[in-house]
Amino acid sequence: MTVHTTVQLLRKIFSTFDLPAVLVSDNAPTFVAFEFKNFLKANGIIHKLSPPYHPATNGLAERCVQSFKNTLKTLSGNGKDIEINLCKFLINYRRTPHTTTGNTPSFLMFGRDLRTRLDLIFPTEKSENKNFESSKYRTFKEGEKVAVRDYLNTNKWQYGRVQRKLGNLIYLVQLDDLRVWKRHVDQIRSIGNDTPLKINFTPTTPPETYGSSVDKQKHPIGDETVSESADPKSTSDKSDGGPADPAGT
Repeated sequence: MTVHTTVQLLRKIFSTFDLPAVLVSDNAPTFVAFEFKNFLKANGIIHKLSPPYHPATNGLAERCVQSFKNTLKTLSGNGKDIEINLCKFLINYRRTPHTTTGNTPSFLMFGRDLRTRLDLIFPTEKSENKNFESSKYRTFKEGEKVAVRDYLNTNKWQYGRVQRKLGNLIYLVQLDDLRVWKRHVDQIRSIGNDTPLKINFTPTTPPETYGSSVDKQKHPIGDETVSESADPKSTSDKSDGGPADPAGT
């Protein structure tokens, strides 16, 4: 490998994992070349060379190379491509605790362990919910009265009760007319249990303009579509921000 190729490879590595404070290498011609030394100096990296014919000085790297060779030799008989075997070795090596540090290489580098198929055997809900402990998203209880955003009707909001929680941020809400909508917490507003669900909005057009026809609306519920009649009794609130302060606060 030439000096130029080595420098280009290190640029890619450093752009991902940042610049190291110290780089340890052997005395190969590539590592003692002027271009290589100048590259490290320009990036403020201290370069340490191991004594000639004494690879144990850089023991961690040598041990990794030895483990790598032994594993590839073992996997060579499985008939798979060397690239596949290499990826298998890397993901298992990076999630294996080191005897010196007591932590996995992935944890020391990224602050977390890599996820593999073994994690499917023992799923950890704690680790999944831990990310939401400090979350500021609103939460709603089943049966709670809420207003949900309506994108298909002239009214901006419809009213109902929380039916079920699908995830950390997704809810199923049953409306007054028994339709069920799936909404994100950003599309839901709490209106308080003491507030009636039926809200009379001030019409924006004269009453006589309302006909007897009822438009059909389709509301998605997951991959299915439920067709129901829209409620023609209420008209659009001029505000696009949210429900017309139904809680009175």
